[in-house]
Amino acid sequence: MSRNRCAFTLIELLLVVAILVVLIGAIGFGLSSWSRSRDVEGAMTQLTTALRMARVEAMNRGKRIRLEFREDETGLTLLIESDPIGAPGTFEPHTGCAWAYRLDDDRLVPVTCRRVGDSALVPLDSASLDEADEPIQPIQFYPDGTCDSVEIHLRPLAPSDTRHVLITVHGPDATIAASIYSQEEADELGLLEDEE
Repeated sequence: MSRNRCAFTLIELLLVVAILVVLIGAIGFGLSSWSRSRDVEGAMTQLTTALRMARVEAMNRGKRIRLEFREDETGLTLLIESDPIGAPGTFEPHTGCAWAYRLDDDRLVPVTCRRVGDSALVPLDSASLDEADEPIQPIQFYPDGTCDSVEIHLRPLAPSDTRHVLITVHGPDATIAASIYSQEEADELGLLEDEE
């Protein structure tokens, strides 16, 4: 009686292992790209939510609220005009907000944050025009539910990610529009000029 053995040769086993390594690498790369994409989308959503919450906070408190990007690019600072009658225009840190954790996100770095027109309560005057030279300006929210009209240009913290995020806030009705653009799309929109 002869026995026919079904066995794999060493070359066949190595070939199978090589194919598995390539497949696992491709899946890992795909998941990493997907994860980075979701990370930027999540950061954009978190920032737009923080903008909406600042608007609600101003209405609930009946005082102006200001959001400022931190100089170390690790998120936003929440400020309140605590004494609008005794010390108008004086803002101090606003502590105790349950949603303040949304301001500590460092996945997106601000490139510019500029007023793009009148706010609902404050026209764009000469003092505002002087401030307009600053690339990163604060955003103010008013007790009546309006805010400054601003355009916020951000980029991901990871240098390998070349996408750009643009958030536009229309002050009189506080509507927010947010989009993610590729490097080429950002160039067409003129967003790359902000980085120069």
